[in-house]
Parts: sequence; C-alpha cells; structure tokens
Amino acid sequence: MDRIRVTNEDASEWSIIDSHPYVEEATGDDADFGTTDEQQVKEWLAENDHRALLEYIESGEEQGYHDRPTTRTRDIWFDLGNLSRPKILSTMFTWTTHRVFWNDADAPTGDRFYYVAPHGDVDQKLLGGLLNSRVVWLSNELKGRRAGGQGMTRLQTKVYETELWTVPNPREFEDEKKEAIKSAFDDLMDAELSHEEPTREDTEAERDELDKAVLETLEMGDRLDELKESIDLMLQMREEGAGELTSVLVGREARQEADSDVVDLPGVAEARENTTLGDF
Repeated sequence: MDRIRVTNEDASEWSIIDSHPYVEEATGDDADFGTTDEQQVKEWLAENDHRALLEYIESGEEQGYHDRPTTRTRDIWFDLGNLSRPKILSTMFTWTTHRVFWNDADAPTGDRFYYVAPHGDVDQKLLGGLLNSRVVWLSNELKGRRAGGQGMTRLQTKVYETELWTVPNPREFEDEKKEAIKSAFDDLMDAELSHEEPTREDTEAERDELDKAVLETLEMGDRLDELKESIDLMLQMREEGAGELTSVLVGREARQEADSDVVDLPGVAEARENTTLGDF
C-alpha cells in the first residue's frame, strides 16, 4: 500500500474478513433441532443479505481451509472471535519508503502487520507522527536486516527489532510541539490521499514539515538536510544490493568507506542512548 492512512477502500484489499459480529447475532436465537452453530450462521448469512461473505466462507471450504489443524478445533471454523483493531500498524518489509500505517478504517488485520499499542498515557496520533518521521526511518534502516530482492534489497524488521526503533520521548514534549507534530502528520496523510499513487516526491514537502517538527523536539531543527542525506545513502546501499544490480556493486574499498559514513552519521551515537518504541 502506498499511503499511510488506511481507509475502508484500502482495508477491503488486505484486512481479515471479520465474521464474529454476524456469528454473535446469528447464534443469539435457538437453532432448529439438530442444526449446528455453523449451519445456523450460514443460514442466517443467506437470509440476511450477506451472500458475499457466505460465498467467501464456502470458497475457503472448497480449498480445505476448514479442515486445517487450527480451524477444525473451532466450533465455527471461520469465527476468529473478537479481533483487535489498533490505530497504528507497522509492517515486516520496507521497500523505498518507510511507512507506519494509521488505521482510520479500524480494520482487523492478519500477520502482514504488527500492532503498535502504546500505553494509555501516550497520544496515539502523536506517536503515529513520530513513527512516520525520517528520524525513526533512519533507526529502522540501521537496526533492520536486509532481505534479498530483484529490483531492490528490502528492509526486513521483526517485532523485537521494531521495538528497538529509536523514538523521541513524547511524554517530554511541550504541548505546542505535540500539536505541531500531529498537524504535520495529518497534512502528510492528506497529501498522500490527494494522489492516486503518491510518490516520495509528491509528498516531500509535507514529510519535510513533519521531520522539522520532530527534530525541533530534539533541538535539531537545523539538521533536516543531513537527515535526508542519511536516508538517501541508506536507500542507495539497499539498491546496490539488489539482484538486478549485483554485477555493478561498488568495490570493496568503496563499500567500506560507505559503511564508515553510515556509522558516523551525525547523531547516531546519541540516538542509541535514547528511548525506544518498546518504552511506550
């Protein structure tokens, strides 16, 4: 997906089909004698204009999903129970743009996404803005691992690595700076929605404003250009590691020099002492 804000239209493409509310309603009344809960739910779906969901369930049965070790232990094989609907969703893989999604659709998801559920004293919209800044993007590039790809080496981040992202501590921000980050985050999401398939260039101005607001909390408001240059360098290194470009990789000395540049990026040493996502 190429946008941070998850809308209902987006959710229809990748979210889990949540049948549990229908199961609760369908099994609220007594079933006919000899009718199982599963049969009762299917009959209720057919009678209440949910034919598409019923066809989806039947399609799963035709492919044998109902007879797998996990599903056959359930009374109703397709009922997953009450599902979490977090506002903040992270992903395992990153290509050219780091995004942590804002779940406007309140959609339940599968294992393609990691749930970010902060403690109650942390403003979720504020944390969402922080996690979409280049400050955290750089932390992801430094702490994630490389996974081979044909056009570009992907960045792979496991759950425990996500928890290690360096994140400025939102509990210590002044109210004015909190509002600046949230406002810039909204502007970035709105800018993405204004394009059918937004590119990095389409929303660079809005992302810059978000980064400036985040950098101000670190008293580094004048370091945006250095931050952007650092991200570009990390992306270049991943592009050079792609399958299609293996034959034109830089030489060993140049690679060592590039690696040295990354280690010495301004603020990296200090960042390692900062709070991480797992603290929130």
